[in-house]
Amino acid sequence: MPQPSTATHARRQPPDGCWAGYRSDAGTRRCLRLALRFHDGIIVGSGDEPRGPFDVFGIYGAESGRFALLLTASDGSATDLDGAALGHGIAGVWLDDAGATGEFSIHPQHAPSHGRA
Repeated sequence: MPQPSTATHARRQPPDGCWAGYRSDAGTRRCLRLALRFHDGIIVGSGDEPRGPFDVFGIYGAESGRFALLLTASDGSATDLDGAALGHGIAGVWLDDAGATGEFSIHPQHAPSHGRA
């Protein structure tokens, strides 16, 4: 029986580095900027949105393409993101501890191909 190779795992692991995207609810779209590291199914990092900075902790399934992230703001408020790999990014739904919910999408940034410094 064939065994999974580490090359397959590495190919499906998302890239470390800068990610960007949005989360939206009730017609409002907030920009997200994140610095993420992926290793052995664990995601750690930090990010920023118009409401302020946050820490990121999560898990991912390299084979399943599923992601679960927890964004924790400096005031202690938290937002759960539940998503799946979509193209080169991750998309899904979010739910914060106040009960608000909506959609999100993030993708790795590949400067300078986007013309940004």
